[in-house]
Amino acid sequence: MAKAGNYSTTDELCRNVDRSANAHSNYRQPAFCQYIVSCQQVNWELDYLEKVEYRVFYFAENTLSPVSLLEYGKFFDYENTYIAAHPNYNRIGNLQIFCHRHGIRLHQSVDDLVTIISPKTYF
Repeated sequence: MAKAGNYSTTDELCRNVDRSANAHSNYRQPAFCQYIVSCQQVNWELDYLEKVEYRVFYFAENTLSPVSLLEYGKFFDYENTYIAAHPNYNRIGNLQIFCHRHGIRLHQSVDDLVTIISPKTYF
């Protein structure tokens, strides 16, 4: 049975996997394949978050949204990045402190964001 490569980073692992091959023959196949798909998905999302004209983050009522928090933390200082959170978002206090500390306006609804972003677009 073949051994897995010695990869120092997740990115290196993703680059070295033959994405067209479905010939993994060990009992861990489903977990490994799921990991590769997840790796590709996360990289795709981060690539496009860097390229888009507008980044809009909304934190809904009674949710935690840890991945969205992570992404917002990376992109908060990019141009045309906006944030809104429902007043009952589970981590509203954290967002309020973060936004206050960085001089960012924290909107309370998607409707607030639409009124700000719509005039800037060509729709």
